[in-house]
Amino acid sequence: MLRSVLLLLAALFWLASSAMGQVLFDPDTGLDGLTERSAKGKTDFSITEEGLRATTNDSASIVERTVELDMQRSPQISWQWRVDERHESADIRIKGKDDMAAALIFVFGKPSLINRPKTLIYVWANDAVEQGDFIDSPRTDKIKYVVLRAGEAPLGDWMSETRNIAADFETAFGEPAPRYARRLCFFTDGDQTGERATAYYGPVSATYSDEGT
Repeated sequence: MLRSVLLLLAALFWLASSAMGQVLFDPDTGLDGLTERSAKGKTDFSITEEGLRATTNDSASIVERTVELDMQRSPQISWQWRVDERHESADIRIKGKDDMAAALIFVFGKPSLINRPKTLIYVWANDAVEQGDFIDSPRTDKIKYVVLRAGEAPLGDWMSETRNIAADFETAFGEPAPRYARRLCFFTDGDQTGERATAYYGPVSATYSDEGT
């Protein structure tokens, strides 16, 4: 019964956030439009009745899709996610321990051999960091983390998020965001700690400050 109520509330949140917005990802469409890229092994991504499920055990891969988010219109990104298992020893501040139970990633450009665009990563971490922290990646100054959920976040519960991505970019990098965010990625990895993590991702939508004006 409780599970049904939670799913209903998540659906209502989704309808409210996407009524006048841009749908960036909808689990009901399956994996259509998503491309997987692997750094080590393959995280198990699958569509379930509860959303996009990601399970990792000593693997690191993402699924991604092309988007076009206009930062000049101050997009508000809304989504739901849930973590059932998280790494005990991970620490995203330390290279070699920087696994993430769940991450929603926005890439501000098209990666290539000669171009590494700036990237903003919303993270569900453990108690090694504090909720609300903006953290530099230990690997490159092109990546910044925003810790939305940390050790105090309950496992197995859906959480709803809404973020102003342009404002978060400016806070993280200390400069205005580029005109467009070009890619949306889902990432759950365990290749550094070798520990298992399981996460679910619900719908992702964008609304703009100038809609309805």
